[in-house]
Amino acid sequence: MAVETGLLPPRMVCESLINSDMLEWERTQLWALTFKLVRKIIGGVDYKGVRDLLKVILEKILTIPNTVSSAVVQQLLAAREDLFEPQTALLRYVLEQPYSRDMVCNMLGLNKQHKQRCPVLEDQLVDLVVYAMERSETEEKFDDGGTSQLLWQHLSSQLIFFVLFQFASFPHMVLSLHQKLAGRGLIKGRDHLMWVLLQFISGSIQKNALADFLPVMKLFDLLYPEKEYIPVPDINKPQSTHAFAMTCIWIHLNRKAHSDNSKLQIPIPHSLKLHHEFLQQSLRNKNLQMNDYKIALLCNAYSTNSECFTLPMGVLVETIYGNGNMRIPLPGTNCMASGSITPLPMNLLDSLTVHAKMSLIHSIATRVIKLAHAKSSVALAPALVETYSRLLVYMEIESLGIKGFISQLLPTVFRSHAWGILHTLLEMFSYRMHHIQPHYRVQLLSHLHSLAAVPQTNQNQLHLWFSVTAKPTLFQVFFKQNNVPQESRFNLKKNVEEEYRKWKSMTKENDIIAHFSAQGSAPLFLCLLWKMLLDTDHINQIGYRVLDRIGARALVAHVRTFADFLVYEFSTSAGGQQLNKCIEILNDMVWKYNIVTLDRLILCLAMRSHEGNEAQVCYFIIQLLLLKPNDFRNRVSDFVKENSPEHWMQNDWHTKHMSYHKKYPEKLYFEGLAEQVNPPVQIQPQYLPIYFGNVCLRFLPVFDIVIHRFLELLPVSKSLETLLDHLGGLYKFHDRPVTYLYNTLHYYEMHLRERTNLKRKLVHAIIGSLKDNRPLGWCLSDTYLKCAMNAREENPWIPDDTYYCKLIGRLVDNILLKVYIK
Repeated sequence: MAVETGLLPPRMVCESLINSDMLEWERTQLWALTFKLVRKIIGGVDYKGVRDLLKVILEKILTIPNTVSSAVVQQLLAAREDLFEPQTALLRYVLEQPYSRDMVCNMLGLNKQHKQRCPVLEDQLVDLVVYAMERSETEEKFDDGGTSQLLWQHLSSQLIFFVLFQFASFPHMVLSLHQKLAGRGLIKGRDHLMWVLLQFISGSIQKNALADFLPVMKLFDLLYPEKEYIPVPDINKPQSTHAFAMTCIWIHLNRKAHSDNSKLQIPIPHSLKLHHEFLQQSLRNKNLQMNDYKIALLCNAYSTNSECFTLPMGVLVETIYGNGNMRIPLPGTNCMASGSITPLPMNLLDSLTVHAKMSLIHSIATRVIKLAHAKSSVALAPALVETYSRLLVYMEIESLGIKGFISQLLPTVFRSHAWGILHTLLEMFSYRMHHIQPHYRVQLLSHLHSLAAVPQTNQNQLHLWFSVTAKPTLFQVFFKQNNVPQESRFNLKKNVEEEYRKWKSMTKENDIIAHFSAQGSAPLFLCLLWKMLLDTDHINQIGYRVLDRIGARALVAHVRTFADFLVYEFSTSAGGQQLNKCIEILNDMVWKYNIVTLDRLILCLAMRSHEGNEAQVCYFIIQLLLLKPNDFRNRVSDFVKENSPEHWMQNDWHTKHMSYHKKYPEKLYFEGLAEQVNPPVQIQPQYLPIYFGNVCLRFLPVFDIVIHRFLELLPVSKSLETLLDHLGGLYKFHDRPVTYLYNTLHYYEMHLRERTNLKRKLVHAIIGSLKDNRPLGWCLSDTYLKCAMNAREENPWIPDDTYYCKLIGRLVDNILLKVYIK
């Protein structure tokens, strides 16, 4: 500006600004900007000049009236008086939500490092328990998976967390509960309440004084007024563990009294004698079976008594470890696992106390570490892997669960170079652990970054995508501002032809292998294989040996170049028979020769920076790869038909998994090429254990990207609709289908605004894929399903005010916890 360059003196500029007739306090923006500029340049004015300016400024400020209208003064918006009151209702609402622990801590300023009791939090937890008791009173039965059961499970998790970190006092909460329940006659939910209290008692009674837990007996006297024996419940039902909760509490209290040599005697309550006798009788039975909940009852009752606890916990552990001598095959070759395939069902795990769950998950983690140190050639039993995955979702055992998994188990397995077990843990994270806190994901990425630097991962790294495909925003901005010279399609073609001539002219096998697999050489070998198949319909044995020497990691760069080369080849194809030939060769490279997997090739094609006609050709190739042969469509159709996304409800996942892989074996080490070359190469590659994955599930995150890329190009709309028709069913296995749909519709709103058919198809494909696993109306309203999803172009549906009113009403009801669907 002129002042900074010395063109104008700063004092003259300041005087001109302040003395301007335009400078009036009503013109708020001009007023603020004027004084902002004066402040910026007044440093260049001498002392006397500043004094003179200050006099003028003060005179100008005096022009502001003593009182002005609130409409022109910046201030806080008016708020109702009740909003200045303690927001206990808001706190309680947040407490009721899943995964709300950190939010509650932030709201109340609680720090895990500083043990501080929060009476307000205590009161709200107690009120929530009373509310749950009231709801139980009106419910006819405690349904498996019902809203009442979910509420009690959530309360259990919240209570353990806040009491464990001493934000709430257990004895104070129990006494407060006694006070608020006295005279209410609420006894239908008493077993569930005792189940919640048992969770904390069983896990903490050994480290705390007996007196902290004695108020529970006072609560028992209030809620269990019976003078006669309470009958033993049906132990074939999971609710039986709740009915036994009070008896289990008494056993833990009695054990604590004996271990502390306390003079305080706590006789078994008369009404619980039948329950106690049943547990003692069951404990004497050394042949415990898994067909009822007797084992869970014994684990819950005796988890603090190592002599009694060993038997029932041993049965659980032995069930999932499998017989030491029995082996079963996993997908691929040379991969055998321990023989147990049936995981512990979720109902059974839900029926175990937190203390018992912690013992079980500790036992599993210890065994995995032991096998990692021993570098066992036998993979983990499928039952153990699935059970471990299920235990990791329980937030109340976070310290031994997901926290131990990320910070202890993964690094230990990594240091032991137990690649099979490491692959298993990463598969669990990819396909089973859907709700993991962000900081644990960041830790995992850090571990993977360390893993990528290890030389041994060159051969076993089957799906290295991130380093060559994902570009953070900062990188994108950099490359937009700094143009990087890219190899033209013509030069690529020229280089491929030159390398192909070398291939045909070289005669010594060792020289050929050394030249084409040399580190730093141009990544063109997949292009050469394409040329070989185009010219001769076969690949010789040297081609296989070069591929094997290049290795899995370096091959990624070859796939990227091959993707660009394919676009050039298809762009210059004469069509007709030549195009059909190109399609056939490409599919043979994927399905017959197993040179590159479909998901990796599609990802590289989708992520390349093509524009205009080349982009259309690229998307045409993607469509051909996915739909032209029946190979992939058949796999998707069978997988969607035979499997459920609710894997936690299945006990036969492994059987279906192996059935699929037997019907559609996946070969990841060029086995098809090894069989086809002349003479054939006999290989028996050592596969990493695969418990959950297949090409359909691996393709799903790639499909997310493909859809977005297709949406960016108008001419391929019809192709995307076709893809959604044939492959949209995969979205029932998506981690967050509705979130993905919402983000897509929001981000691509401009692209979809005039493409109503495509928008409707996208919604129908993703939401419709879940129709067999969700109740009617779970996501979209009946009106929308009837009108919008079946709309005709000549008579489009236009929502009226009634529709929007109902929609807003539904939103409000859900916010207020009025559940639409049970």
